[in-house]
Amino acid sequence: MAAVVIALRLSGFLTGGWTICLLLTCVLALPTGRTFSARIALSLSALLGLVPLLWWVPSGFGPLGRGTLVLAGAAGAVSFVVFSGGVKAGTRRLIPRFSWLDCLPVTAAALSVWVHFNLLSVRAYEKALSLLTLNWDNASHFDIFHMQRLYGRVVPLLGASPDGSGWSFKDYPQGFHGVVAIFAELKFAKPAGTPAEELVNYANGSALVSVLVTAMVLAALATLPAFRRQPLISLPALMVVAAGWIFGPGSSASLHGFPNFFSGSRAGVCGDRAGSRYGPAPALSGAGVHGGMRGRGGPQLGAP
Repeated sequence: MAAVVIALRLSGFLTGGWTICLLLTCVLALPTGRTFSARIALSLSALLGLVPLLWWVPSGFGPLGRGTLVLAGAAGAVSFVVFSGGVKAGTRRLIPRFSWLDCLPVTAAALSVWVHFNLLSVRAYEKALSLLTLNWDNASHFDIFHMQRLYGRVVPLLGASPDGSGWSFKDYPQGFHGVVAIFAELKFAKPAGTPAEELVNYANGSALVSVLVTAMVLAALATLPAFRRQPLISLPALMVVAAGWIFGPGSSASLHGFPNFFSGSRAGVCGDRAGSRYGPAPALSGAGVHGGMRGRGGPQLGAP
């Protein structure tokens, strides 16, 4: 399956937004947890926590690109699960256990899509620019994202600039931007487009990351044994948390130029929760997201 994905990507047939949907489907199909909420929390924590590390590898992986390798790896892992223990038994392993509480992260994701719909659906450069220039910090985040798309690595690995001066944002954490850049690479299967195209890519991708992390945090909370044992108490409590993340200070930070803070705080919660329940590996993934997404806002542009 991984070879098929690579072949389709290299031929240009496997592109577009639905490619990201395919990646998410493969990731959530992996039996990382018994319940659907556990899978959302663990699988997305691993995806969003480990993908940014690929931008620290100097090689751009040739014509494959990082996005193709991530998608091929996820598809190959699903194929391994299906065929390693017999097709029938393997297919059953792909289906998690569901309960009514598992509807909460799905509902939270749907509401977050509604809140971020303008950014998710924008296709015109002018509209994307209008949305993003409402808050100046978006200029800094877009610049870091664009630098990764142009040069295929994080700013600290770029070396000297053409005029010999230092690059801006060399010490700025860039995990959030790496995830958005991977999503853009999956959509277009090429290193970088025009600045106008990349601005639209950044608007779509940053909003998508916010939606995914919203689902991830609510899923992590839904795995708490106390909540699952006492649903009458857990539902109102989790609804309050969801409202704060989706409609309150959480979305306010995301929509007003601080998507890295927004995503990093949520990923830290999810990583801590995963580590306390499932061991150190998921916690390290969550910590990687948190460390890679935190940052210091600033109006500088990433130019020498």
